[in-house]
Amino acid sequence: MITHLLGKEPVAENLADLILEKTEGVPFFLEEFVKSLEDLHLIEQDDGRVGLSAEATRITIPSTIQDVLLARVDGLPEGAKEVLQAGSVIEREFPHALLERVTGLPERDLLSRLSALKDAELLYERGVYPQSSYIFKHALTRGVLYDSILTQRRRELHEAVGTAAEALYADMGPGVEVSGGSAANTMAGLAALGGQAAFIGKVRNDQLGGIFRHDIRAAGVSFDTPAATEGEPTARCLIFITPDAQRTMGTYLGAAVDLGPEDIEEELVAAAKVTYLEGYLWDRPRAKEAFVRAAEIAHGAGRKVALSLSDPFCVERHRVEFRDLVDGHVDLVFANEHEIESLYEASSFDDALQAVRGCCEIAVLTRSEKGVVVLCDGEVHVVDAEPVDKVVDTTGAGDLFAGGFLYGYTRGKGLYDCAHIGAIAAAEVISHFGARPEVPLADLVAGRMGRGGA
Repeated sequence: MITHLLGKEPVAENLADLILEKTEGVPFFLEEFVKSLEDLHLIEQDDGRVGLSAEATRITIPSTIQDVLLARVDGLPEGAKEVLQAGSVIEREFPHALLERVTGLPERDLLSRLSALKDAELLYERGVYPQSSYIFKHALTRGVLYDSILTQRRRELHEAVGTAAEALYADMGPGVEVSGGSAANTMAGLAALGGQAAFIGKVRNDQLGGIFRHDIRAAGVSFDTPAATEGEPTARCLIFITPDAQRTMGTYLGAAVDLGPEDIEEELVAAAKVTYLEGYLWDRPRAKEAFVRAAEIAHGAGRKVALSLSDPFCVERHRVEFRDLVDGHVDLVFANEHEIESLYEASSFDDALQAVRGCCEIAVLTRSEKGVVVLCDGEVHVVDAEPVDKVVDTTGAGDLFAGGFLYGYTRGKGLYDCAHIGAIAAAEVISHFGARPEVPLADLVAGRMGRGGA
């Protein structure tokens, strides 16, 4: 791999030894470390071999992945680092229109800096300008850049993102406004089926926060977490959907990241049959503390803990910690095929399926139109996807599937029926815009499964 990255051979022993020593063979670290050496002009070719330059003995070579990434970013053209930091505050993927408003840069300057970031392979561009969006090549890169921003500047950027998101919303044409959020959608689906559900999460005492609180309670979900009275506004996500159901999402997490262990309601968690945790929480230290606190309370009360891996990029960033959680700390894990493959760095779904066997009590692995595979105690249940006349919007499909599955599970149903209920709920939500059901799910499930099935 070293030879492939350098594009030359042979490689001098001192260079190969240094790279392997510093990176321990980790592919992402290895790739970034080699690029860092090249950016610092510490690699040279001599007598047909590529090795370290004389300058390498006179400077300090970065030794951690964080230092390597920051060294690469610091060597970029002027202003590129600031654009990358602004992007890190928005999300792993962010639209050009939102970045333009947040940075306030003239279009020509912004495009020049984005070009440098793409050339450095720190960002990828998706779509066609000016409707394009940008994606951090690695989730860890975004995390390192976000952590490098001074506290006051970070606060300013978060406020700028909120203001820009509101301005973009004002510029949008007619749309569908629906309360959302991954775990909130799951609880709304569970309640729509007739289950008892509660939600713990953070909103601000603003208009959107009030709407969210009203909607989730109206859906039959208990929600008593106090609203934040200061700081960032309530989270929101602008989703643009094409006729073939493809999505571009602009997410602002806002007050949601301020959830802390003090927000966990001990009696509520201890009384719940299952505490369902979404992997996105693992991105912020205080939210991570809340996550761990809830799991400790649930297990202390003899209850079950379920984890949704949430997103392949989230898995990539926290792979080691997520593996530790799955292997002995959670009872049920929900993942789609891309997330489970990322978790175990597997080359195929079958390899990932074998890797997760026995790591937790139940593994629920969704595969879109290919259905779902449920593993438990050596048994494998394969359930077909529920047919849909037309896929309109896939937002919330995994959330509603989890809601349906958990409804069946908490009612003592067999795992096949749990997955079947989840498939019906997911099929309903992808048949229209928005991530909340538009028809009575309990009636829909009863009709599809027979009156005794739900």
